[in-house]
Amino acid sequence: MHLISFEESYCLSTENAKSTVKFALNDSLRGSAFTTQPNGFSGLQIEGNNWSLEHHVPARNTFMKLDKSVNANTKLTVSQAVPNNKWFLAPNPAFKLVHSNALGSNSITDLHWDTLTRMGGVSTKLYSGDDNSYKAELGMHSKLGLKMTARAKLRKGAVHSVAATVGNKTPAQLNLKSRFAGDSLKLDTSYVLGVNVMKFEAKRIGEKPVDGGPRTTTTMEALVPMGKTSGIEPRVIIGIKLHF
Repeated sequence: MHLISFEESYCLSTENAKSTVKFALNDSLRGSAFTTQPNGFSGLQIEGNNWSLEHHVPARNTFMKLDKSVNANTKLTVSQAVPNNKWFLAPNPAFKLVHSNALGSNSITDLHWDTLTRMGGVSTKLYSGDDNSYKAELGMHSKLGLKMTARAKLRKGAVHSVAATVGNKTPAQLNLKSRFAGDSLKLDTSYVLGVNVMKFEAKRIGEKPVDGGPRTTTTMEALVPMGKTSGIEPRVIIGIKLHF
């Protein structure tokens, strides 16, 4: 058994904190545990090469997942959620089928349906250009409706990529990803037009210590309402992660 990482995050506005530790039991068995303060929520997850089991307290929520390769281009995921220890709801699994190259050599099609919530959808991603620089995605969800996304990796100066998403039931969103200092500093910016909110996510990956100590990643997330009509409170979350 050895430690993989330890992460701590803190929200300046709500004063909520979360601690997460990830570990490996052996080459094929890994785990993670988290706890939050001051509400005292905790969770434990154990995962193998193609399965995972997770439980939360005091909410008593349980999540199970199994991945199965159907063939070289198709993967099936079966998952089961058991909220509030209500095991009489099982079995009501969710199914997700991901198929590559259905619409060409650079395409991914995703079909999913949750028998517990009676919701599902389908989405298709098409890629083109070197290193899949361009992506177009079209999706339909039984509750969220139609959604379309276009993304381009520009890699010009600090600008890494730009993207736009529109939907008939969800507000439009613009995304900008920036990279600085040889990708060691990343800044993701998004603006939700209908809600009038901007979100910033910054991550700085430290250099690997020469003495073999833990590598440090620092993060900051900020949610900034751009008008009084947004109805969203501003929020800033800072975090630090140690990679062992």
